[in-house]
Amino acid sequence: MSEEAKGESLALRESRRKKEEDDCLMLIKSTEEKREERIEMLERKIEVLTKKMDFYEKYAHRHTGTEIVNVKISGV
Repeated sequence: MSEEAKGESLALRESRRKKEEDDCLMLIKSTEEKREERIEMLERKIEVLTKKMDFYEKYAHRHTGTEIVNVKISGV
């Protein structure tokens, strides 16, 4: 194999490696963004459920004089 062919082959391998590396970095970034979006969505759900629980606790206490205990929150 001539020196010129070896150089082209080396450059081609380096180019492929760089492309694979870039693809992996993009996949990682995309996965992290999706993870962050999911965390934000779950935090909003928790806030809504907490507000609902606060309302129901106040409502129950005001109308029955009792407190809500051991409530299971589903759908999270």
